[in-house]
Amino acid sequence: MKLFLATLTVLAAQAMAKTSYDGYQVLRTSALTPEASAMLRELQLTTNSIDFWREPATGMSTDINTPPELLAGLKEMLASKGVEVSTMIEDVEKLIQETKPAAKAAKSEGERYTMDWNDYHDHDTLNEFIEALADANDFASIIPIGQSYEGREMKVLAITKAG
Repeated sequence: MKLFLATLTVLAAQAMAKTSYDGYQVLRTSALTPEASAMLRELQLTTNSIDFWREPATGMSTDINTPPELLAGLKEMLASKGVEVSTMIEDVEKLIQETKPAAKAAKSEGERYTMDWNDYHDHDTLNEFIEALADANDFASIIPIGQSYEGREMKVLAITKAG
């Protein structure tokens, strides 16, 4: 029982640990030959270290997320099969950090609500935004229109002032 709990604790810690993709590159191959396609499919089935973003198929290119320690070997293996490789993403971690949504800034009391239109916003944030607009304007109101498939209340902002 103690061994089970210790194993469970280790697995939970690993699952919660932040994965880093420092130095990982996404490689795009040229069109694959039947031999190269078969080799990559075998590699896909036998390793968890390389992540295929597009299935290897004869006559098609494939995209492969590759850790830094395997880059040289993978490129060499593909070159030996006559497959050309280009780098699609130079540093996956850098791209993740550059495209990560900004942290929500707390709204100070009395300030107008602002919305960043460059990032994805969850359902609660969007509802807070339209509710803030309705609260700040006497010509705007919230109308509930039902529930989503997930059971969340769906609301719309109604503008009732003409002209």
